[in-house]
Amino acid sequence: MRHQRVIIEHGVDDAQPLGLGAARRETRPVGDDLHGGIGLVEESLLSALEAEAADLRRKAHALFWSEAEGLYFDRPGGPEVSQYGNAWAIVAGLAGERERGIIMKRFPNDVKLAPDSFFWWHTGFTALARSGRYDDMPSHLGPWHESVGYGLSTFVEENSYWRSLCHAWSAHPVLEFQQRILGVTPAEPGFARINLTPHRCGLTHAKGSVCTPRGLVEVAWRVEGGKFTLEAAVPGSPCAVLAAATPRPVARAAAAARMTA
Repeated sequence: MRHQRVIIEHGVDDAQPLGLGAARRETRPVGDDLHGGIGLVEESLLSALEAEAADLRRKAHALFWSEAEGLYFDRPGGPEVSQYGNAWAIVAGLAGERERGIIMKRFPNDVKLAPDSFFWWHTGFTALARSGRYDDMPSHLGPWHESVGYGLSTFVEENSYWRSLCHAWSAHPVLEFQQRILGVTPAEPGFARINLTPHRCGLTHAKGSVCTPRGLVEVAWRVEGGKFTLEAAVPGSPCAVLAAATPRPVARAAAAARMTA
């Protein structure tokens, strides 16, 4: 299979990304890359669903947001608040930029926030990412380090250790590594094009691979001598990479990257 190779290098403190191509919204046949296409989504239906979702977000925000607490209640009027409830409010789009900033003053460590088990952190990490706080992610991996410290080769269902010692929902840090540390996500269905937007999270290097329907995507990045360098081997034609960004992704195209087939 033909691969393309992407190489990016820039100063560590450069806040601007190196982009290959520019993102754009397109109407594509649903499932076109898999089984011949299921048909175009009607624009009118799409608009109606988007309007309904926006209306639901406004109503839910009005019901659950507490200005006094600076958090979302678990039920209208409260008083219960939780880590999971506030993470979901951010991920579901109830919280705007202002509310996210207020929530992050207490989330996720405030003692008043009811804690949850391993599984909710998938939503919690996404909430951190959407609030510009993803660099804090490694500081919340304590339960997983604890499992490894106990000699386990799989992750447990919950940190009481009395239930399943091998549970899929606790393995989501693997997804965090692939999607956010390596930065590999699909820009189109079936990974027809991909985004490369790594987060450093205080690390000096990362290396790994992601299986896609089109083949293996291999990524390695390193911070050394004041420079950030990323190399990626990507299956497909040279247009397969939609954007390759620095660890501080900003939607801007630049020309300081090179790609060789």
